[in-house]
Amino acid sequence: MSDRLVRLPEAARRLGVSHRTLQRYIAAGKVPTERTLSGYHRVRDSVLAQLEELGRASDRPREAPGLEGRGPVEPPDRGVAGR
Repeated sequence: MSDRLVRLPEAARRLGVSHRTLQRYIAAGKVPTERTLSGYHRVRDSVLAQLEELGRASDRPREAPGLEGRGPVEPPDRGVAGR
C-alpha cells in the first residue's frame, strides 16, 4: 500500500465521520496530520488504515463491566417517543 497523503473529506468518509468531526479530532491531537505548503491538513494513508482497523475493532459488541458472561451490550434505542 502506498503511503500517499489523503485530503480530509476522503479521510472523513473512510473513517465514517463528518469532515467537521475529523477537524475536531485533528485539533485535539487524536489524528496525526501533515500540512501542505499552503497549510492544508493531509492524513497519511497508513494512519487511516490503522484508524480504520481500530474502528472495526470498536464496532464489535462488548460486555458491560460487571456483567461478564452475560452477553454483549446493545446500545439503547434512541427512537422518537410516540412513533
